[in-house]
Amino acid sequence: MKKINMFVVLFLICQANFSQTQIPKDLGLIQKHFNDLKKVKKTSSLDYAEWKVTSTASSLKKGLRHYYLAQYHNGIPIVNGTYNLSIINNKVNYSKNQFINEIRKKISNQKRISITEEQAVNSVIRAHKLTVAKLVKTVRKTKDVNLVEFKNTGITEDNEPILVKKVYFLHEGELRLCWNVNLYEKGGKNWWNSYVDASSNKIISESNWVITCNFDAHGHDSHLTHDPSEFYKPKNEFTPYLNESNMLVPESYNVYAMPLINPDDGGRTVVTNPANSVASPFGWHDTNGVAGAEYTITRGNNVWAQEDANGNNGTGASPSGTI
Repeated sequence: MKKINMFVVLFLICQANFSQTQIPKDLGLIQKHFNDLKKVKKTSSLDYAEWKVTSTASSLKKGLRHYYLAQYHNGIPIVNGTYNLSIINNKVNYSKNQFINEIRKKISNQKRISITEEQAVNSVIRAHKLTVAKLVKTVRKTKDVNLVEFKNTGITEDNEPILVKKVYFLHEGELRLCWNVNLYEKGGKNWWNSYVDASSNKIISESNWVITCNFDAHGHDSHLTHDPSEFYKPKNEFTPYLNESNMLVPESYNVYAMPLINPDDGGRTVVTNPANSVASPFGWHDTNGVAGAEYTITRGNNVWAQEDANGNNGTGASPSGTI
């Protein structure tokens, strides 16, 4: 049986077309946009009361700026509460609202946090039958949240710290206070991102950031980890500025395109210019923010895909093409 462990590492590389600079006037326009939404949609004022800009990006189109926001409540981030919008000529000309709505009704009746970060980490350790670890807590303040780190635990790959932060997570229609535990298991085959209820100490949601596939196993076509809709979307679904795609350097890939899972499901097809023009205006293989690819292998501005035949999360071969 063939078994392939594929770990996709996202390494964010600063580019010339990316900027964390927030224009104060734009922040006022964003707040006005939210105030107008409250009037039109008659939504709870609490839904838009607290938010932070997580990143900004400039566009190839002069004067066009993109903002990415995160939703908060009482200084605590709400998982999956995001809002994307674009501003040009002092107007919001595109928005995608993924804020959690009616949060006043969804906030749980939890009186207080009754478990510590250490207890939450130990819940994840027990759930996956890992070795008991010595947990020494340090707090690292970031601009968005206080991040707790547990270093030198002896149970993580490359001695990565176990990270914990306080979040709200929507579970069964209720926003629950949770500890978000991020633990990269020793051996590199599992990277747990867990949400531990801060009152009950139960894991209410969890995902594994390492993908494992048995391609010739029965029922692989229904593998929940690989729901084709998660990976394959119409090219322009999230690209409001379609005319700008003409500015991309043509890139073509002869691939078994999603939703095909393996060669038994169909033949190769040529996919041209699959990059999102907002996220990757110079294509997938650009890393310096200037037109022209830096790589012809499967490496680019946020992924370096390599084979891992022995499953040790080490360096392997990357297929190479030509421009």
